[in-house]
Amino acid sequence: MTDLQSASRRSVLGVAVMSAAGCVLAFRLASPAAAQQKTAKADARYQDHPNGGAHCELCAYYQPPVACRVVRGEVSPNGWCGFFQAKTG
Repeated sequence: MTDLQSASRRSVLGVAVMSAAGCVLAFRLASPAAAQQKTAKADARYQDHPNGGAHCELCAYYQPPVACRVVRGEVSPNGWCGFFQAKTG
């Protein structure tokens, strides 16, 4: 085997290993365990009533009927927290 063939095989193997590692990392970041890292209501300053015109139902993180991507537990559509981010579009 020539040095060029050996180097080429090592390169292909290196690319394959790096690709596999990238796939594993992407899977771990998208896993439900990563998504479960939510904030407690007290830490989010959650309240069961709106803050002026801002309330959960208008928030980008709200997941009907009573869930939030950021705050742990059930939330009221009329509630509000410090993570409020108005929906766009």
